[in-house]
Amino acid sequence: MKFDSILLAEFFTAIGPLFLALVLGSIVGIQRELSGHQAGLRTNTLVCVGSALAMVVSIKMHTIYGSDAGRIAAQVISGIGFLGAGTIIRTGLSVRGLTTAAGLWVTACIGLAVGARLYVPAIMGTICCLIVMGLMEWVEKRAVQERRRGICHLVLEVENLPGRLETIYQELLKLDENMRLDEIRYIEKNQLEINVFIHTENKKDHGNILQILSQIEGVRKLAVRGS
Repeated sequence: MKFDSILLAEFFTAIGPLFLALVLGSIVGIQRELSGHQAGLRTNTLVCVGSALAMVVSIKMHTIYGSDAGRIAAQVISGIGFLGAGTIIRTGLSVRGLTTAAGLWVTACIGLAVGARLYVPAIMGTICCLIVMGLMEWVEKRAVQERRRGICHLVLEVENLPGRLETIYQELLKLDENMRLDEIRYIEKNQLEINVFIHTENKKDHGNILQILSQIEGVRKLAVRGS
């Protein structure tokens, strides 16, 4: 009878933190799922529940064996980096997935807080996470749109020959010293696609820019995007 009571107490001790971790992880996961990111509902929920379970086990081992209660938690924090690294994608000069990786790390921390029964910090952490990934994402997009007014997004397809990129780079600098190379990628064996952003006064300048760049030897195709 006493053994049954102990099992029942253990069950209710664990079910609260794990259920809350399930709920909080799902909330963050739903936001990421709706935003169309790689790590969505299931990934964030599993990370949060797993972290909470690790913390519950860590505290229990400390109670029974006197071991360091923070050791397992520390391994969760460092180990989640491997999962986050899998969400980071590099395409040319662009890097994507950093926010998703950071979100997974925060979700793991929320799970650890829940496992340690620090419910208020866990809930506040979830709210902060939603603010950053939702509201701040909207603000960031608006800021990017405002910043890119008067910016020409050029796409060039060029022959991949010795010295060709340097020639094009120097011509772009003549057009705009503050121009930004966004991406360079292979589209064929001897052909590259270059994405670059150049500041312009108005859309009338786009034609002049295209005319100048089209005269460079090796430039096969030119286009203006998002304008």
